[in-house]
Amino acid sequence: MTSNGNEEDRIEGLLAHFGTQATTPVLSFLDADDPVSLRCHARWTRGTFLVMSVLPDPGSQAVAANLLWHHHDEKLEDQRSMMLPGTLEPGETPQSAERVFRPTAEPVLMGLGPVDVDALFRRFHKASDTYLERHSQEPPHIDWEAFEKLIAEVRAKTPEH
Repeated sequence: MTSNGNEEDRIEGLLAHFGTQATTPVLSFLDADDPVSLRCHARWTRGTFLVMSVLPDPGSQAVAANLLWHHHDEKLEDQRSMMLPGTLEPGETPQSAERVFRPTAEPVLMGLGPVDVDALFRRFHKASDTYLERHSQEPPHIDWEAFEKLIAEVRAKTPEH
């Protein structure tokens, strides 16, 4: 994602939807092939985020990462989220607790305006295919008939609202 004034203003506008939670997203990345997800403190600095947390050392190279902001009320309603793909880069010094998160793609939004569901699922499908190929795996077989039967059983036991 190329950083420009419009995109920077857009990120700031989207962060405003999360109020005080705007500074505490969930950071996810791979650390020596193990997934890591943790709440962090992130400060938008017009093009990048400075990320502070008790982070496992991602090494001296940039790694693929995501920042996720989400909100819902006590009834799990009024849900909204923003997932921002990017790279997590080392801090200025090896001892620095601060890392740099650099966005590399458009944010994935839910509940913050119109959603192109088809484009969203194309993106998910492409990411899944890439993951499976990278790890020399085949897509799992899903027994849809058994799945539909399970859904029917649950619906039969669930009172209508």
